[in-house]
Amino acid sequence: MSKDLRTFILNNKKFIRIKDGESFRGVYRGCQFGPSRFDPEKEVAAYLFWQPGMDEGKVARWEATSTRVAEDMENISIGEEIEVSRKGSGPNDTKYTITAIGAEAPAPVATVAAAKKK
Repeated sequence: MSKDLRTFILNNKKFIRIKDGESFRGVYRGCQFGPSRFDPEKEVAAYLFWQPGMDEGKVARWEATSTRVAEDMENISIGEEIEVSRKGSGPNDTKYTITAIGAEAPAPVATVAAAKKK
C-alpha cells in the first residue's frame, strides 16, 4: 500500500516520459524489444529502470527507437545507476545525455541525438 502520492505514482507508472529540459535517474534493470505503440511497424527498445521510492521488483520503461541511444545503453551494466537528460523537442533536434552516477562527480557516458524519423 502506498504511503504518499509520490510512492503511489512511482509504483503505478509504466512509462518514463522526459520532456525538453527534464531528466530522470534510475537503476538500469535491462531491456526488452517490441513494436512501437505509435508505429507498430517500427521496433522499439524499452529500457527498464527502478527509481528510488519504488517498491523492490517494480520497473518503469523508457522507450527509444534511436540506435544511437542503444549504442550508448549497450555500455551500461545492469544494476548501474544512470541519469538520462533531454534537450530539444522535435524529432530532428532532440538530444539525450546519458550519465553514469558514481561515488564521485557524475561522468558523462555519451550525448546522443535522437534518430531522425523517416
